[in-house]
Amino acid sequence: MNIQVSKRFADFINRSVSDASARVVKIPERAYCFFTGQDAFEGEADYDYADGKFKAICVSYPSNYFACDRYLTTRELVSEFRRRRVKDAEGLKEMLIDMLEV
Repeated sequence: MNIQVSKRFADFINRSVSDASARVVKIPERAYCFFTGQDAFEGEADYDYADGKFKAICVSYPSNYFACDRYLTTRELVSEFRRRRVKDAEGLKEMLIDMLEV
């Protein structure tokens, strides 16, 4: 499996996690550090050299949940994937549900 910030992975999140909406956003370096809590050097895999911005998956919740948006990075997703020793799509769905459901 290829775990990274991409539109296809955001679509997988939308199919796997109920009541959450995921989309890929491009943000400048300062916003990336603020929203994700990671240094720009840690987010090298998410950097787009063409426009100088970072990619992240923004997970939004319905307004009646009173929950802030969650920004996911490739590093965070891969770290959790390896920590749980996920082997298949069902394990990946369980990981996402545990990470993102409110």
